[in-house]
Amino acid sequence: LSEHYFYDLGFFHDCSHVHGKCLYLLIDMFTQVTKGIKVSVRTSFEGTFFKNYKVHYAFGYTITVENLGKDTVQLTARHWDVFDALKDPETIDGEGVIGRKPVIKPGKSHTYSSGCLLASPVGAMR
Repeated sequence: LSEHYFYDLGFFHDCSHVHGKCLYLLIDMFTQVTKGIKVSVRTSFEGTFFKNYKVHYAFGYTITVENLGKDTVQLTARHWDVFDALKDPETIDGEGVIGRKPVIKPGKSHTYSSGCLLASPVGAMR
């Protein structure tokens, strides 16, 4: 099981408080079921900060992986394609999530939270 079970996690922030621009949150909750695995994603805008004289936009996400099937599964890897309106796409691959490879029994779920920094208030993860 890997995180590619869900797609197009959009990060669009209502940034009327930032640089006077007006963008709106496109997706803040997304759910998809594939092969008996239900993945739910909730996104949030965490704020802006300056680093190396540039503004950065912090987005958080909480992911719940629920096993609706009859077999025990394990989340062993993650793959993200990160899209930032002001930068080239970036791919992130790795083992497990947040240093763990959770085993999920039938009828159980695993929830974790993480985040992403963008150079733009507009972006997405897939």
